[in-house]
Amino acid sequence: MLTSEDRDELQRQTQAWSDRLARFGLRLNIEKNEYLTTDEHEFGTIKINGTGLLRAATFKYLGSIVSSDGNLSLMKSPHASRPCA
Repeated sequence: MLTSEDRDELQRQTQAWSDRLARFGLRLNIEKNEYLTTDEHEFGTIKINGTGLLRAATFKYLGSIVSSDGNLSLMKSPHASRPCA
């Protein structure tokens, strides 16, 4: 996960990550990566080697869901409702 408060900085970080992987014969799977912004008026996209990433409406991370409107909610765990044995 990469984070930034500035889209241009996130663009630089993302491209640097892809370039670093390429140095070791690896590649970033662009189809499986997305980006999320909380700025509804943000134009453009984050690109890797000229290919734009999809913009996500929500992002799941460590049991939480962050949405593009800035809301944060907890995911329900299937284990939480089970009684302890």
